[in-house]
Amino acid sequence: MESHIKLVEKGNFDLRVDIENTNEIGKLARSFNLMIYKIKELMQQIVYEQENKRMSELKALQAQIKPHFLYNTLDSIIWMAETGKLNEVVSMTSALAKLLRSSISKGGELVTIAVELEQIRHYLTIQQIRYRNKFTYSIDVPEELYQAKILKLVLQPLVENAIYHGMKHKAELGHIRITGQRKHNTIELAVVDDGVGMTEEKARTILSERKPVPDGFTSSGVGVQNVHERIELYFGVGYGLSFESELDEGTTVTILVPYLTEEEGGSRIEEIHRAYLCHRITPGRRCGLLLLGYV
Repeated sequence: MESHIKLVEKGNFDLRVDIENTNEIGKLARSFNLMIYKIKELMQQIVYEQENKRMSELKALQAQIKPHFLYNTLDSIIWMAETGKLNEVVSMTSALAKLLRSSISKGGELVTIAVELEQIRHYLTIQQIRYRNKFTYSIDVPEELYQAKILKLVLQPLVENAIYHGMKHKAELGHIRITGQRKHNTIELAVVDDGVGMTEEKARTILSERKPVPDGFTSSGVGVQNVHERIELYFGVGYGLSFESELDEGTTVTILVPYLTEEEGGSRIEEIHRAYLCHRITPGRRCGLLLLGYV
């Protein structure tokens, strides 16, 4: 009994005491085994509930981005139609159709970086037509990253932010550059613009601010916050967005995600989710139980 209690103190709940006597020690052993079973069962229930909560939050955050994006794009099409630019309306509508076909396709939350880049090209086609002579763009992501996995629809809100808050108020022609690189087991994608920029304090607090969306169709950082929260909810703390900016120089938004391929995606995601849930529901020494598979 004493040795088993010491193992439980160290975090091992995957055991039982084999004492079959009918005396007080036997009764104590049976009560001890029942207690350990109940503790393990409750911890498994917590993991299950937290995972369901995480997925519900993820879907809610993604749903907030889609209507916001559609509103902005349809507003652009209406504006072009009202000014009689029918050829541009056809091009924009075609790009929107291709973008929606990809974004609403059935499947999991993850897509390849190649698919995400194709989506952002369609989005930039729409915005370049609307903001003629306002910006150019380039995509510099190495092909060896194309088959790596990333969450759907993470680049579009960042590029949208660069256009509305960086390029829209810039006097001369601006440029948006999308880059990517692999660093060991992580991938860094960056959206870099040479727009009006922001203060260091604003860049540091943009992910923690909560402001209502103003009239019109600017994102006011809401889409950016949702992207960060979606990444953090899916991959765990340590992944997400970071900002670097300087007034009148531009802004760089970096996306940090784990490097996942089609072959290892499932097992790596399971491992990352387990670690994330571990630290969320049982910090400290007990966290090792979840990682080792005891619960």
